[in-house]
Amino acid sequence: MVKVKRGQKNSEAIRDSIVEGMNEKKALDVVIIDIKSLFNPLADYLIICIATSDKHAEAISDEVEKTVFKNQKENPWVSEGKDLNEWIILDYVNVMAHVFLEEKRNHFALEELWADGKVKRIESKKEEEITERTGS
Repeated sequence: MVKVKRGQKNSEAIRDSIVEGMNEKKALDVVIIDIKSLFNPLADYLIICIATSDKHAEAISDEVEKTVFKNQKENPWVSEGKDLNEWIILDYVNVMAHVFLEEKRNHFALEELWADGKVKRIESKKEEEITERTGS
């Protein structure tokens, strides 16, 4: 008998709700890294984004928590980093959300650390608005 970890059945739904919350607050450079096929992964998915300020990071993480709870009735198992709002981690067991200030994201380079995973970039609302305004 295989034991199911809390949240295992709905990691895709939690992933999608996290992205929805990030996009709602106009997070930048949203990336999903699928690591479930790697040897002994710590989660199924890592979702990473950039906030433009500490207040923006706080707003994004709050919206992610609100959206995931609204859609999936799940709260993060652990949340860290809300004291400084430079790197906030919301751990939903099989899905981890990382909200970074740009300098911290560049410093820790999680995309490079988990480069063997499948990476998917999500175009954010703010990036879509910039593209529409510039016509590019």
